[in-house]
Amino acid sequence: MHQLPALPSNLTVAAIAVACAFITRVSRSLYPVAGFVVFWWTAGHAAAELSKRLPLTLDGQDFQVSGWVDDFPQVDARRTRFSLRVDEMPAMSVAGSRLRLSWYNVQVPPRPGQQLRLTVRLRQPHGLMNPGGFDYERWLFVNGYIATGYVRELQSEPSDHPSLSARVLRWRASMLNRLQDTVNKPRPRALMAALSIGERSGFTDEDWAVFRRTGTSHLVAISGLHIGLLAGFVYWLVSRLALRSSAWVAELHLECATVASLSVAFVYAACAGFALPTQRAFLMLAFLAGVVMSRRSVNALHTLALSGLAIVCIDPLATLTASFWMSFGAVGVLLLAGAVKQHGNIAKSIRSRLAAMARIQMQITVALLPVTVMFFGGFSVVAVLVNFFAIPLFSFVLVPLVLIAAFTASFWSFGNLPMAVAQWIASQAIAALNWAASPAWASVDLVGVSVAAVVIATLGAVLAQSWHGGRLRLVSACSLLAVLIPNGQEPPHGYATMTVLDVGHGLAVVVETAAHVLLYDAGASSITGFDVGDALVVPQLARRDRLDMLVVSHSDNDHSGGAGAVLSAYSNASVLHGSDVLDFGGRPCVAGTKWQWDGVEFEIVHPNREFVGSDNDGSCVLKIVTANQVALLTGDIEVRGEAAVVSGANIRADVVVVPHHGSATSSSASFVNSVSPEIAVVSAGYRNRWGFPAETVVARWQNGGAKVLVTGELGAIRLVLGGAIMQAQLERELRRRYWHNNAALYPGESASSTL
Repeated sequence: MHQLPALPSNLTVAAIAVACAFITRVSRSLYPVAGFVVFWWTAGHAAAELSKRLPLTLDGQDFQVSGWVDDFPQVDARRTRFSLRVDEMPAMSVAGSRLRLSWYNVQVPPRPGQQLRLTVRLRQPHGLMNPGGFDYERWLFVNGYIATGYVRELQSEPSDHPSLSARVLRWRASMLNRLQDTVNKPRPRALMAALSIGERSGFTDEDWAVFRRTGTSHLVAISGLHIGLLAGFVYWLVSRLALRSSAWVAELHLECATVASLSVAFVYAACAGFALPTQRAFLMLAFLAGVVMSRRSVNALHTLALSGLAIVCIDPLATLTASFWMSFGAVGVLLLAGAVKQHGNIAKSIRSRLAAMARIQMQITVALLPVTVMFFGGFSVVAVLVNFFAIPLFSFVLVPLVLIAAFTASFWSFGNLPMAVAQWIASQAIAALNWAASPAWASVDLVGVSVAAVVIATLGAVLAQSWHGGRLRLVSACSLLAVLIPNGQEPPHGYATMTVLDVGHGLAVVVETAAHVLLYDAGASSITGFDVGDALVVPQLARRDRLDMLVVSHSDNDHSGGAGAVLSAYSNASVLHGSDVLDFGGRPCVAGTKWQWDGVEFEIVHPNREFVGSDNDGSCVLKIVTANQVALLTGDIEVRGEAAVVSGANIRADVVVVPHHGSATSSSASFVNSVSPEIAVVSAGYRNRWGFPAETVVARWQNGGAKVLVTGELGAIRLVLGGAIMQAQLERELRRRYWHNNAALYPGESASSTL
């Protein structure tokens, strides 16, 4: 269901139902009917969620809304981002849904659990769409956000929301405040907050990079492992105490221990806000509790399957998340592996348990490698070794200590002692992870891994496990290497691919030849901390892991802001830049500068040495010539710069990146007629506040015979130059799923069309 580009029609569902009924009748198996029920339930749930979304007709309008802050706000220099759980919104019946809001320059940020009445401007869910990039629209959909927007006005004084969920959130916030008051170092404080109450907003991008490179991201969340260990300890302790109590209590020792462990698990899961791994763990414990108190023996895998079925019934969208597959996969490996076997003497038992821990850690890493690559675009080389030491340290030392410190510090002065010890251990753990992440080979980044490679690697991961009796386990393990095969090949000699990335308002174009890579502009960097160069451009360059030249057309932030991050990652790249760019070294662009890579010619056609004009008009203009097509990259030149380009060179091209994002101050009639392209690509944000591209500009290019493609509407646009027929691939069409905002796609547009 989740692979469909659009929700199935009623006719399609009916046809599937008839087919399943026929197969069931012939095969006398209920599995086809069960499969249809799950498909129908998922489709119905998805349709219900999508029906709550803000309609296109209301996009960009102001609304009166009341609700409460149902998560921890994220506060930065100018903006506070938070989630608002809607209680009332007169324009739409969406009570219980969520809004993802930003509040700019607010003096007192909203608090968790606070009730607010606001005037907000809302937009349909929409995100940037680049090859192998993060699917923001899927994240919004899975987390129940029906719209995004920003606060225009506070209508009334905030107050505490009376609901139980809001009370629990305020309790978690009070624990976080206590941590902030007593732990003076930000990184240990962030780690302790994550382990005690599941709040991870304190981690920086650098912290997440370390966790990703060491394969320890799962340890900085309240996971099923932590809940299971805590519940197991409580079960053991209460059962032992009950057996040493009076006779009637001893007879009920299983019931007492089960209820106590389940209660503690519920409280700990509540601390984490009932995230998916904690839901899975609590449901498994609930099933186990029923089994224990009934005094029956039940297959552990059946318990895992029942908990999975319960989660999917409650929320069919859970299977769209990495945590679902990773948590169930890890527990499944543990159950199938038969973790620890008893041996004759203590010394041998210790050795065997250490060996079992290492073996199981390897099996979990192998089993989850395809999932890790699919969701995170890479894997950690050092994960097995790091987790061998980190899992026991976090699970048996740091987590219990942090919990004791968090709960006792609220009402006992003695609580400061475990808090100090926990802070010291957290500091040492972070330092060790930084050391493990420091080698360049600690992780492998992969971009554009094909679905076929993931499927092959998954089959290999299953067949390579130790419980599989086949003799080809080593050969099966080798199939994991399929994920190292990139999706797509380098252009052949004489060809070039040009990818205009979807960077919102800005420009970044990756040009590849057989053995070279050029980047024209690098997008913007924001005062809020978002850097297009680091977040979007560098991951795209990672597929080839090289950059030979960076061309920075001019100094405007939306073109040069990300260049610093790009050059930090690829410091050996040569640089050409506009005359107003002073930060990155290299040489200024001068008309007539030419070079050739792999049978493809490059030429700077503007500005010449005598040109005098604005920074925009002085943008570097790059011409790319293959055997059969010509491309023109124009920066932000306006009418004066366009006139200089037209008078100075032959600029006839098959594809042009439209000047200045389609502004009405550019794309003069003489320039459009001189270029006369088949495709005009506009790099502009979706429904941006400047109205780019201007309607008159679009009409001018279309009247000149060009097909106008806008990145904000179509995602990244990839053009293959050099063949007899030019090809264009639209990322939003290639990756289309039913939850995507595809209103802007042209009707009938092909994912890979010849033009």
